[in-house]
Amino acid sequence: MRRASSSRLSPAYRKAYAALYGRALDKRSSFRRDRLPHPAEYYRKHLDKLHARGDWADARCPLHEDNNPSLSVNLDHGGYLCRGCGARGGDVLAFHMRLKALDFKSAAQDLGAWGEV
Repeated sequence: MRRASSSRLSPAYRKAYAALYGRALDKRSSFRRDRLPHPAEYYRKHLDKLHARGDWADARCPLHEDNNPSLSVNLDHGGYLCRGCGARGGDVLAFHMRLKALDFKSAAQDLGAWGEV
């Protein structure tokens, strides 16, 4: 289904759209993966005592009570796996969503990867 050209929409429709969705019709929000922080920088900032070994590093998992390093993170692509609580994901955004209990859009905005087009 094609969306009608925004130039042919009435002012009343634009106002109703803005009231319903909380944003103007002309602005489109988008996720920008290239704006995500580099995994090595992100994990060094958010994890205590990160022990690097090549592309991977170990740390205590902040998602559960952890006395020994059970979280492995990839410093190149951002994937993570906790052998204690079973948390796993493919990138920094997935980890940030879980760490801060945010939805996708909120986590992307928090990391600066969501912008208006």
